[in-house]
Amino acid sequence: MFLKNPLPTVFGFIVLGSVLVAACNNENQNNNATPEAVPIESVTTSLPNAKGVELVEQNCVSCHSLEYIKMQPAMSHKAWEKIVTKMIKNFNAPITDSTKAKEIVDYLYAIKGNGK
Repeated sequence: MFLKNPLPTVFGFIVLGSVLVAACNNENQNNNATPEAVPIESVTTSLPNAKGVELVEQNCVSCHSLEYIKMQPAMSHKAWEKIVTKMIKNFNAPITDSTKAKEIVDYLYAIKGNGK
C-alpha cells in the first residue's frame, strides 16, 4: 500500500500546486482590470416616435424597461387593450385617465400591431 519512494509523488503535487497557484494569480490579475467605459447611448433604448410615445415612456418605465416593450410580438388592438388594463389593475401602472390609457394602447398597436 505504501510507496517505496514517495519523492516522485511529492514532486508531482508540488508541480501541480505551482500550476494551480499560477493559474489563480493570473485569474486575479484579469479580475482587477478596469473595464472600459461604455457610452450611455449604447445601453439605452428608445421607442419609435409616434403619438403617445411620451405617455408610454412616462408611465411604463416605472415597472419595466422600454426594451421590454420592443421585445413584444405584434398583437391585435384588443390584445394591447387587455395588456394595458392588466398593467393598470394588477400591477398598479400609474395611468388614471382612460383617455391616456387609450392613447397608450393606440401607440402600442401602432408600433407593435398585427393589423387586427
